[in-house]
Amino acid sequence: MDIYNEADVITALKNGSAEAFEIIYNRYVGKLYNFILGITCGDEYMSEEMVQMAFIQLWETRERIDADKLLISYLATIAKNTLYNKYKRQTLEYLYKETLLREEVEVDYSTEEQIEEVWLKKTVNEIIEQMPPGRKRIFKMRRQQEMSTREIANKLEVSVSTVETQISLATKFMRNEMRKYKDKLF
Repeated sequence: MDIYNEADVITALKNGSAEAFEIIYNRYVGKLYNFILGITCGDEYMSEEMVQMAFIQLWETRERIDADKLLISYLATIAKNTLYNKYKRQTLEYLYKETLLREEVEVDYSTEEQIEEVWLKKTVNEIIEQMPPGRKRIFKMRRQQEMSTREIANKLEVSVSTVETQISLATKFMRNEMRKYKDKLF
């Protein structure tokens, strides 16, 4: 015959008795496991975890246990609430991850690009200003005004080969000068 006085065991537990805790554990672990197993639809791992959590919380809150209430009800409430909180947390984490995957984070680089463009134009203009006047004039007509070599030759009354030579020399000069800014450009 199993004589069990729950009020006495709870009183001993409230006073920190490890023996009382062991008695409660042995008495209710199976019932609590089966109860939670039903809620988790047969998830044994989750059921075991919730039962262990319930008993840990029982030990941590032992001073506040009401000796007039059924201990199994107290344990079942702890386990059920812990399970629901875990499911809620998992659901929120899942929804958060799904939201992050669906939404593309757009970064606006327009201001940075505008600053870089202004800097590049300023640098190119400074390099062009270093050229001899005739070469500078031909280069600007070709690159900035987008005139053909024949149009430039006709306008300046020089040969097409002179225009091509000056454009070639200007391009080489530009390339060499831009190498000095390689670190800033790339």
